[in-house]
Amino acid sequence: TGAITEGIVLFKSEQEDDYSCSTVSAEEMAGVASNWGCRRLNVPAGTFKLCFCTPREGTACEEAWDFRFEIGDLHLLGPYQGQRKRCLSGIRCEIAEITGNGLE
Repeated sequence: TGAITEGIVLFKSEQEDDYSCSTVSAEEMAGVASNWGCRRLNVPAGTFKLCFCTPREGTACEEAWDFRFEIGDLHLLGPYQGQRKRCLSGIRCEIAEITGNGLE
């Protein structure tokens, strides 16, 4: 049967110890159903729009244009991509001039 979390977000896994996408390994991904999806992404730091789709609108919620309802912003904090810095192992170093989203 597996673990099930219901409510606004649906998550179902064949593994009883999986309660969210964060506990699912890549090998287990085929045995997971989630209305938010569990696909892992590699994206740069920045601010992104979160949009929602419901199949009750007569769509399968598979294409970007199906997600018409804007529900908020996702602020992904971290350094911007493409900044090359170098330190040597075992030697103290300071890395300066890193730019990014939400860095202090």
